Amino acid sequence: MNNFLTKNSLDLADFWIKALQPEKFISVIDHKSSIQDTAQQLRDLNVTAVVAGSEPGVMLADDLSDKLNLVSNGAATKEWRRNKYAMQERVREVGLRAVKQLY
Repeated sequence: MNNFLTKNSLDLADFWIKALQPEKFISVIDHKSSIQDTAQQLRDLNVTAVVAGSEPGVMLADDLSDKLNLVSNGAATKEWRRNKYAMQERVREVGLRAVKQLY
C-alpha cells in the first residue's frame, strides 16, 4: 500500500525508528532544517493533509498544517491538546469545571 506519506525525524529513540516501514510510504522526509523547508517538500508532493503518525509528531503536524494552509486544529491551540496543564486551564477559561491542579 504505497500511497501514504510520512513526516518523521530520524533523531527519535530506536524503538520509534524500528517501527517505521519506509516501503509503505511514497516518501519519508526527515525534518532537520526549518519548518519552511519541510513544508516546501510537502508542497512539492502535493500533500493535502498532515496527520501525526505517533505522539512525537503531534506538534509538528499542527505547525506544518498551518504553514500549508490546510484544514486542521491549528498550531495556535496545540498546547491545549498536548499539555495536560494547559488543557485543564483552557477548560476552566471557557467556564467549564476542571480539575484542581498545581504547576
